[in-house]
Amino acid sequence: MDHQYEAAPTPSVSKACSRCRARKVKCDMLVPQCSTCTKQNEDCNIVDYVSYPYAEIEKLQNQVAVLHAKLAEAASTARIQDTVATGPSVDGPAPQDPQYSQNEAAADDVLKEAEEVGILAVAGSNQQSQTTYAGSATGSTFVRIFFKQLHFLPYTTLFTQEGSLDLTSMTATAGLPPFTIAKLLWNVYIARIHIWWPFLSLYSLRQAIQHIYKDPSRCNEFQKFTVFLVFALGSRESLENEDYKQMRDLNSPIAYFKTGLRFFAQFGDHDRQIFNIQAVLLLGVWMLHSNSSSHISDLWQMSRYAMSMALETGLHRHNKTWCFPQDELEIRNRTWWSVYALERQVAVFTGRVLSVRDHAVQALMASPSSIDQLTESEARAAPVFHSSKTLPFNLIVQLRRIAGRVLESIYIARGPDGRCPTASFQDICNMSKEIHRDLEEWKKQLDDSRLKSSREHSELKIEYCIILLLLNRPSPTFMVPSREMLSICSGAASSAIRHWHKLAVDYGISAACPSPRQLHSILLVGLAALYCDWQSTMVTSSVTSSVSSRASMAPHRHGQETAVVLDLLERGIKLINEPALSKFRDLFHAARLKVYGPLSSKNHLRVDSDDSNAFAQPAQFWNPPSDPASMYGVQNPMEAMEDGLDAYRNEVTDLFDAGVLDIDNMLSNWYDAIMS
Repeated sequence: MDHQYEAAPTPSVSKACSRCRARKVKCDMLVPQCSTCTKQNEDCNIVDYVSYPYAEIEKLQNQVAVLHAKLAEAASTARIQDTVATGPSVDGPAPQDPQYSQNEAAADDVLKEAEEVGILAVAGSNQQSQTTYAGSATGSTFVRIFFKQLHFLPYTTLFTQEGSLDLTSMTATAGLPPFTIAKLLWNVYIARIHIWWPFLSLYSLRQAIQHIYKDPSRCNEFQKFTVFLVFALGSRESLENEDYKQMRDLNSPIAYFKTGLRFFAQFGDHDRQIFNIQAVLLLGVWMLHSNSSSHISDLWQMSRYAMSMALETGLHRHNKTWCFPQDELEIRNRTWWSVYALERQVAVFTGRVLSVRDHAVQALMASPSSIDQLTESEARAAPVFHSSKTLPFNLIVQLRRIAGRVLESIYIARGPDGRCPTASFQDICNMSKEIHRDLEEWKKQLDDSRLKSSREHSELKIEYCIILLLLNRPSPTFMVPSREMLSICSGAASSAIRHWHKLAVDYGISAACPSPRQLHSILLVGLAALYCDWQSTMVTSSVTSSVSSRASMAPHRHGQETAVVLDLLERGIKLINEPALSKFRDLFHAARLKVYGPLSSKNHLRVDSDDSNAFAQPAQFWNPPSDPASMYGVQNPMEAMEDGLDAYRNEVTDLFDAGVLDIDNMLSNWYDAIMS
């Protein structure tokens, strides 16, 4: 086959080689060796005397980066096929292969993969961040336990970071868009951002936008910053909005954001005032869904900085003698709870400690106020916020509070012996039951609200399911979930995947997986679904030694749903446009093949992403074979959890005695800790 190659770039500056200059002969300056040196069979150093334009070098660097990505993807596919073809059986302990059995290198590989899944939540696609701390709540402990029990031998794929610097994002700036575009972005901000983060007065924001178009001199630096951040957030939420596409906005979301940062630099170091906190909050809200690895890793510091300023200004306190006007008091309360929600959210998905305890908070919850009054056009564009006001915000704050309690109980720090120095196992079990009851009460509030059938309802339900999974999946406290916990995990994973699927169908993939943080959540929920299917297979077939018999008994309740997860990961990575993230799609694909084996190629365990009709009809697509509770022999998981610590210990002991689990030092230490 004839290959077409591009012509070699032409040097911008050339000089004769040393040999030609020494002999005072004409040098034709051919690269990499001049003709004279070639004829005389002499070494030529012409390459030291040529220079190329930077544009040519940058073009070559980009081509090298693309080739590296393609090579890495091809290597990943080859390793997956090799793992499927030669890996040990999914349904039982691996054969005693001297290369892998009890091999410390393989155990280190599992640990490395688990840590990388955790770092995905903290550093995004920058997997070279070796000094980044990711706590157990990021899923690192769960993935390590699951892959170890699965006898899953992960593959490693090297991704180069060369040529990944996006210079356009550093220099992009935006001018004011036409007012029609500004109005649309403003309406989207109210409908999609303000409903979750209502710490700014809509009346003041509306005035700032009007002033910046009519008389910019009347706007201070904070108002200019706020307007451009509103445009940045609104345009990012509108990327799949057909009306916005037709307007052909010349400015990108990152351009609006970078322009806003120019104004932030002029007031960000002022005295600790509420507008400084609100500015940092806007930056944090942007970073939550940013594709930039630096934004994802900096979000932790940003949330802590906002919390420090909020505590310093006393936003967490409520003192009637302060006599704030009603609207100002409402802004203070909302700003506090926005900081609180951001800090809790970041702490949970990074697995890091909280900075303030709930008993220190006195601020009142948000309530409907005149600062939320909408015009007729705004009310039509944001019907959910118009009807529900602060209800979604208060619901998400309650969830963040519960998630913080999960972090401080189930994922509390432990010693090398598996014991918690500050709380007994019984105490943590009691806290877990209390958290489950609070989640049930929260779910009743959501079910009784007027949010059903809305996008916000699906988003709240996903957050609820993620907390349920945090509470019930394998964790440092419960490394081996009970049947009740597996039942809850199965139902939560199924519900979260369905709602992600619904968001992707109704609003586009950007609604389900806009950034690496959401990719991390989808990956962990998918792995939890795989774990439930694997565990149910192993437990129900523990008395059967035949691999084929075990495969035939496997319920595979989540087969279709994990296929949807694979599709969401695939489309999400394309949207994020980070080739290095393909590693996690391949990792999930390999784990799925490991759990389901050859059955994963059957139609009932596969989704054709090109079949738009299948995705457009969720009711016809979903057909789980059984209810999760009945699968695990549990009629009411919440009531069954009241049986107590002794019942849990007995169940774990039965699993250990039956040889279902592959016991290592980590599980052994944990078992000794709970039995003592």
